[in-house]
Amino acid sequence: MSAQAYFITGTNRGIGLELVKAFSNLNKSNIIIATVRDLSRAEELKELSVANPNIKIIQLDVGDEESIGKIDEQLEALGIKGIDVYINNGALGDSFDSLFKTESKTFYDHFRVNTIGPILTVQKLYKYLLAKQTRKIVFISTMGASLSNFQAINTTAYGESKAALNHAVLQFGSELKHENFIVVPIHPGVVETDMAEHSLKSFKERGPAVMDMLLGQMITSEVSATSIAKLVESLKPEDSGKFYNYKGDDEAY
Repeated sequence: MSAQAYFITGTNRGIGLELVKAFSNLNKSNIIIATVRDLSRAEELKELSVANPNIKIIQLDVGDEESIGKIDEQLEALGIKGIDVYINNGALGDSFDSLFKTESKTFYDHFRVNTIGPILTVQKLYKYLLAKQTRKIVFISTMGASLSNFQAINTTAYGESKAALNHAVLQFGSELKHENFIVVPIHPGVVETDMAEHSLKSFKERGPAVMDMLLGQMITSEVSATSIAKLVESLKPEDSGKFYNYKGDDEAY
């Protein structure tokens, strides 16, 4: 397997951190560009980068346009000319209440981080992806954003911002098809993360049955990330635009 360059957002913990490990372990010659919003909260990642020099850490807040604008200078400092795979994992998931109780700032924050930021990041990374032949763009999404398979679970601003992101996936896939890009969203499963823990607390108060269902589907970040890594490596041009779960099954938008 030839070495590749991966750009992964939101890697200080959870799925993102495990994705860094998974792609680094696939080939120690791979270059993993791991982004974090706050370097002071990424101790495990920093220790990992010391042990694995192929892991490079840069600062990026996908919800901040000014931060996105600093990607070029950081990649230039690392000598990165091309990127094979961009994985947008960084997200905000803090909206699990009724629409009637959700404030406007909650909507703005979720769309800024989960929808607009990832789109602007693709705009910035486009020239780097174009420099390679792999050209894979992957967005970690959620089945909570599905319209045709809607579940009566209050994901509110989180689910709606991810649904908007899924629409962007389809448009990116259409616009970049002639350049042989592969663009997909992936549902990572119900993963044991801080975000999941927060949502379960909310569901416990308002819907115990929902909480029990989610607990029954729970998987670890390592299982999710390892499965996603295998799926990403197997993606082909004809897969572009499909909505996958971490197991590699097609899902409904």
